[in-house]
Amino acid sequence: MKKKWFALLCSLLMLLPLASPVRATSYPASDIPNQVTEAGQQAILDYFTRDGETNIPAIAALYDLNVPAAEQVDYILLYAYPHGTSYDGAYTGRVYLIEDTETIRQLCTALSNCGAQAATINPTVTGYDIGDYITEFSLEIHSGKRVSTYNTLYGVDDYLMMLDGKELGDYTDVPFRCGNRQQQLLPLLELLQTLSTQNKGELVSVLKDSPSIRLVDKMAHTYTTTDGLTKEARAPIDQALQALSYTTLSLDELEQANSTAPYLTLSSGYGRLRLEQKGDAALLTLESDSVNAPQVAVQLADDQLWQVVEQSLNGAAQHPSWLYKLIDAPSVRVSFQRQTGVEDFPAVTDTSRSPYVQKMLGDITVQPDSFQRVSKDKTLKGAVSFEADNVSHYQISMTESQLLIQNDSVSYGALFALEDGEKTLLALQEALGIF
Repeated sequence: MKKKWFALLCSLLMLLPLASPVRATSYPASDIPNQVTEAGQQAILDYFTRDGETNIPAIAALYDLNVPAAEQVDYILLYAYPHGTSYDGAYTGRVYLIEDTETIRQLCTALSNCGAQAATINPTVTGYDIGDYITEFSLEIHSGKRVSTYNTLYGVDDYLMMLDGKELGDYTDVPFRCGNRQQQLLPLLELLQTLSTQNKGELVSVLKDSPSIRLVDKMAHTYTTTDGLTKEARAPIDQALQALSYTTLSLDELEQANSTAPYLTLSSGYGRLRLEQKGDAALLTLESDSVNAPQVAVQLADDQLWQVVEQSLNGAAQHPSWLYKLIDAPSVRVSFQRQTGVEDFPAVTDTSRSPYVQKMLGDITVQPDSFQRVSKDKTLKGAVSFEADNVSHYQISMTESQLLIQNDSVSYGALFALEDGEKTLLALQEALGIF
């Protein structure tokens, strides 16, 4: 099916001529990352003075670029931004899935040969943020549960930027400077440019056949999923996917559209695609655990896909929509306070149960139309609670009858009535190893 997707979407992100290593193009060059912005300076100041300290060290770390060995790399996602991006608002881009061992070896070798070295004020708060610069290429190297992200900056030919944080504005990104551009960085730039012109770079390249589909209801704050469908029930959906057709639009044409209609997420392989209706058009977004989330606007030929998905999932179990991004995320860190059993000894933070809790998140079902918007300070008496970190931070609490979710990126909490809450709570306690 992927080939059909490619044929259908070949017009999504048409190849535009990328700048050569000489960097001649119409968009402005990035600032050279040798000085932090005013906001970055304030972030450093806030970090070092939060406990009353007054001394701010000049340099706390000096280290070389640490590139995973090629044989340890599972795959690489290369993002190319033909017009550059500072990750401000909606932005377009292309993504290339790199799986073959030879290309992975070439990329790892080129990175290692850069001879890049970082000098930063603090490994936790550097004062640098990728959003302050214009990115041309971004490399996501996936090795087991480790993801390393390196960006090249337009007009800055002797720096790489390592994205340490997952959100903009964290000021945790690290600039690595290469000593000799001609010998060290230029081969990498040339390789990235070559790779980005060999294929179309459609967003759908991250999908495999028959992706897991979730229908997300933004008004009810719930989702239903195709994961439990039989092969026969799934067949009309796959047929609609293969028949899907559309043309590309400008993102500007969708800026004012604010649809309350449900949206679809398609997840398999190496990423998650979000397809959201905007009137008679749609917005296709590659959701990522990094800042790389390019979008493309499309004009749909019809809404057959939505119709067959809605029909197939009519009456399906409902799940809290705030959790769907955690279910198939490559790395989720779950923590909770475990009692030591020693008198007068404080509880300790336990993260060892992360994979078990993540696995059971998709089994949480809630009663239809039970969502309530509650205060950020809302708590549940006698609840079992844990925290989950991915792109954002979640505080999740559960009793036998209720589920409370707090997300640091949302100004309110989500309260649901649980379906079969006693069984769900028991499963959570087992996943946390409370017994």
